[in-house]
Amino acid sequence: MTTYIVRGVALGLVLVALRVSAVSTAWSYQADVATFYQVIADGAGGCGIISIATNGSMCALRLNSKGEEIYRYQLAGTSYGILTIGKKGMVFGEVGVPPYRLIYADAKGQSIIVSSPGHNLFSTLSPIFRCQLYDKKGFFAMELPTGPGQPKLVRYLNK
Repeated sequence: MTTYIVRGVALGLVLVALRVSAVSTAWSYQADVATFYQVIADGAGGCGIISIATNGSMCALRLNSKGEEIYRYQLAGTSYGILTIGKKGMVFGEVGVPPYRLIYADAKGQSIIVSSPGHNLFSTLSPIFRCQLYDKKGFFAMELPTGPGQPKLVRYLNK
């Protein structure tokens, strides 16, 4: 009897270990991107991205939980990164010809410049491309080609 219990517990532990270690691909995103500088999970399966396009320009992107691009902002110069992101929107900084600005983009793709005209606006906690690649349901990873091609961002789900 004890042998059956031990075997049953061992089998259960093996099945739990296999279930915990499994991941699956939810979606991937590939566009005119040379590299992803910053990726921050939004907690809802999507993310915010600061990237460099193949032409050298920098942009801020927002992808939804299906990997669809819902927001793209072509930066005038560079960025000091995404400061925060959530289900309702993201805030990022633009560093171009002064004034330097903070921009708020909502989850529907609409944006407003937060800074006042003629004033520089910085966050005191500028992230300088801090990444957060995981949330409670999964994580993000960048796949780089070993030959010609462009990188892609992949969303993986924990199973």
